Amino acid sequence: MNRKDAIAFIIVAYNEVFYETHTYKTLLQSIKFSFLENYHILIYDNSDEIFWNVSFMDLSEKNHIVYFHDRKNSGLSTAYNFMAREAGSLNVKWIVLLDQDTFVPENAVEGYLKSIKDDNDIFLKVPIVYFNKNNIMSPSKFIFGRAKMLKEIIVGPQSIKEFLFINSGLMIYLPFFEEVGGYNEKIRVDFADHQFIEKVRKYVDKFEVLPLKFVQNFSHTEKNIDKAITRFKIYLNDFRNFKFEKLSRRLLYSLSVFLHTLKLTKIFKSTQFLKLYFTALTSKVK
Repeated sequence: MNRKDAIAFIIVAYNEVFYETHTYKTLLQSIKFSFLENYHILIYDNSDEIFWNVSFMDLSEKNHIVYFHDRKNSGLSTAYNFMAREAGSLNVKWIVLLDQDTFVPENAVEGYLKSIKDDNDIFLKVPIVYFNKNNIMSPSKFIFGRAKMLKEIIVGPQSIKEFLFINSGLMIYLPFFEEVGGYNEKIRVDFADHQFIEKVRKYVDKFEVLPLKFVQNFSHTEKNIDKAITRFKIYLNDFRNFKFEKLSRRLLYSLSVFLHTLKLTKIFKSTQFLKLYFTALTSKVK
């Protein structure tokens, strides 16, 4: 196995022990299935609990793990950039981004390796990620500032101007990631993937859809209004830090943010979300 085939898998965890997450467990099974030996699992732990402590020295794969704990919970973009730099120091050429709620299929690593060996000069490769058995959540179509789920998608090269895709499962050629400047660290969580795609569209016109079926779990729907408000403030600030290439796209996303605000207002039967929305329009960006 040469260095070109080496892969660094970056997992961002939050308030959950990384080796107990679905992502870590299913990734490890996929690595074993592929017989891949030259790999690294880079864990960026955003857990902000005061007494948070994770020990992994008993794990048989501990020598493949790099672990970093960020108690400040700096967000996804900072995590991806930090671990991409770590991957560079390990002389890895490909990184795979993952969050803690992704089910990785057994054939995933094998599929990633095959796509690397095909060497088709496409620097962004994504799996097909399902929200449930019928709906494909990534890649998705960009319509009026929102990602529209698909029923089916063709495997192979696709136009990056027509689609969006989520962070989790995305495989990136590391020199390309470095060339474009990585993720926008002013965006902590929401729109991190959209902003990255907005940026790379200036450099490439294609990405590749791999014949891999991932499943994303969104079971953690917030029902507490105080936590929802805190989360909404981050959402608004992330949107305001989004750097758009075209005014038309800003307008489309603005519509999407307003509709999301109305949805939360209806769910929680509270006008606080609307107040925060209108305040965000006039306040200084953090």
